[in-house]
Amino acid sequence: MAVAMLYVTHPDEQSAEEMCSVPLEEGLIACANIFSISSMYHWETKMNKDSEFVSLLKTSGHMVEHAEGRIMELDGYETPCVIHIEASANQAYEEWVNEQCGGGA
Repeated sequence: MAVAMLYVTHPDEQSAEEMCSVPLEEGLIACANIFSISSMYHWETKMNKDSEFVSLLKTSGHMVEHAEGRIMELDGYETPCVIHIEASANQAYEEWVNEQCGGGA
């Protein structure tokens, strides 16, 4: 019973909440944590420093590809940041995640 996390960046809190609500309502993710970050990166030959929001989405191992695909459809960035992290958790939490995401494989 594997779980996975998806790390996704957003330009603002409203965008993060709107994007997270879709896969949550569709049963592709079990939950989303949204928090503010400061980001530094190179883009189009210049250094940038921005305030962004990150969502950390928890999903089941059998649903991660579907969730990732849906997030890519919804993301508004030209080059979306969607990082897939395989994880393990305590048994009760993994069971809950799997129940929320279609009952497991």
